[in-house]
Amino acid sequence: APGCANYLGGDVWFTFVAPAVGAITLQTSSSGGLGDTGMALYSAATCATGITLIDCNDDASGLGFFSRISAGGLVPGATYYVRVWGYGGASGTFNICAIEPPPPPANDNPCGAIDLSPGTSCTLINYTNVNATNTSGIPDPGCAGYSGGDVWFKFTAPASGLVTLRSTAGTLNNIGLAIYSATVCVTRRMVYALKSSEASRPWPWITSIPRWMRTALSVRTRALSLSLIHISEPTRRTPI
Repeated sequence: APGCANYLGGDVWFTFVAPAVGAITLQTSSSGGLGDTGMALYSAATCATGITLIDCNDDASGLGFFSRISAGGLVPGATYYVRVWGYGGASGTFNICAIEPPPPPANDNPCGAIDLSPGTSCTLINYTNVNATNTSGIPDPGCAGYSGGDVWFKFTAPASGLVTLRSTAGTLNNIGLAIYSATVCVTRRMVYALKSSEASRPWPWITSIPRWMRTALSVRTRALSLSLIHISEPTRRTPI
């Protein structure tokens, strides 16, 4: 089973070929029949082998109980599979479309994360999540109303083992952050997640291990400012 939207069968399938931008937005809506959909996106070697779930969505469309998936990091020219069903086994007609979005930000995925260098003062730089997609293959952070549209940053812990992350409002005034440890960009373990009201606090880190930061933005088409500040001599360290 897909794992969302109370799947009880009665599904239908669609395919699309990933465009050159490597991203897609899938949207369902009402045609006067079915009033509540679930939708899942899959990669596959063929229609019968190697089918792997990428994302599953219930009601993210903004159109009542209809589904929306925005996915990045797709392989241009590869065929992907889309599964749609009625919530709880309901049946009826519905609309579906696939939209090729404008190119996402360069740091839309972990392997494109922007490097933040810890310093002794806070220098705020403006960033954006305009056209950012959901990051495939990583569980949702579990805070701050995460619904996709995230961008990524990375930093290496300084010698003190302590950093403070500090954000300010741009056109966006409510963000969430999730912190991950990683040896490479494709292998991550979340170590902390927080909402915007907690977005300035120290953490102790293991020196020289890269840390990956997912900025989960509740509003997909807003800009943000985010910085990293290094506190060289903390008076107290609190274990994670």
